[in-house]
Amino acid sequence: MLADPRLAQKIRLLALAIAGEGADPNTSEQAATIAQAQVVLERARRARVALIDQPPSRGSRKRRGPDDSFQGTIDQLRKLERYERRAVARRDRAIRAVGEHG
Repeated sequence: MLADPRLAQKIRLLALAIAGEGADPNTSEQAATIAQAQVVLERARRARVALIDQPPSRGSRKRRGPDDSFQGTIDQLRKLERYERRAVARRDRAIRAVGEHG
């Protein structure tokens, strides 16, 4: 994710807003974790909406039945949900760590 300069800049700015100017290294590190997890959440949620909004594919020879196109979508939604849960947990742990040091 940090390979994308726009996302890296967004994360840096969000982390700075969270930690504030002149924050100690631990707070800055936790703020960066919070910011990165938040950006991951935003991207996963956009992907989920796009997946739900896309029309089901029809007429594919690979499909075995009418429910197969939906099953693929359901599987992808489950993966996104797990990804989101991990990002929320990572963000929440970092928030608690900042609260404990603050």
